[in-house]
Amino acid sequence: MNEIDRLGWAAGFSLVSYGVRLGVRVSEASVLPRLQRSFPPGWRPSPARVVDRLYSLRVGGEGPRRGLRRFHVLYQGGVRLARTLALDEALDQLELDMRLSVAARARRRLFVHAGVVGWNGRAVVIPGDTFSGKSTLVAALVNAGATYYSD
Repeated sequence: MNEIDRLGWAAGFSLVSYGVRLGVRVSEASVLPRLQRSFPPGWRPSPARVVDRLYSLRVGGEGPRRGLRRFHVLYQGGVRLARTLALDEALDQLELDMRLSVAARARRRLFVHAGVVGWNGRAVVIPGDTFSGKSTLVAALVNAGATYYSD
């Protein structure tokens, strides 16, 4: 982590989502507005200087020589999450990891990977792993007259 701390950071931001404090620092301040689209649902700015998870994004792009490109590199703590030439890929990984971190650490909420439909005035929650058939079942229920809520 000390090596990452020494890289030099142009800007940073703290946020909280469902009680989980997250921090983000970037090597180029101009990327912050774009970065905020990756923040988890329900987030709000936080003045906290101590966070539960710290993300660091080294912005790549054009290198010092013509035709040379630097990678965008995303870290969580001291672990590299992404190394890519496409900034969108790094931001997708940031969004995924932030959402999973909030889901795993939220103390007053339980997040369920599920599809939800309404049927006869009640909600039907269909939990399951990825690729277990939730979406197919939700679609079949909607085709049979259920109200779509979430998938």
